[in-house]
Amino acid sequence: MCSKRNGKNGLRDYKIWFAYVSGEGNSLEDVGNEFGMTRERVRQIVSKINRYLKNNKIIKQYYAEVKK
Repeated sequence: MCSKRNGKNGLRDYKIWFAYVSGEGNSLEDVGNEFGMTRERVRQIVSKINRYLKNNKIIKQYYAEVKK
């Protein structure tokens, strides 16, 4: 999924995700305007990366260790 993507598209997807979740009050439309895409496409990218992060084994192991 996301980690397997190399090059500009994979990096672009993470930049879009971070721009949306960074807490700076960016809306989907604001991020879409910044990257030249629709807010629906931004929503799809954010959703895809959130699913990847939620199901990532390394991240789950990290949080299990931190909670100890």
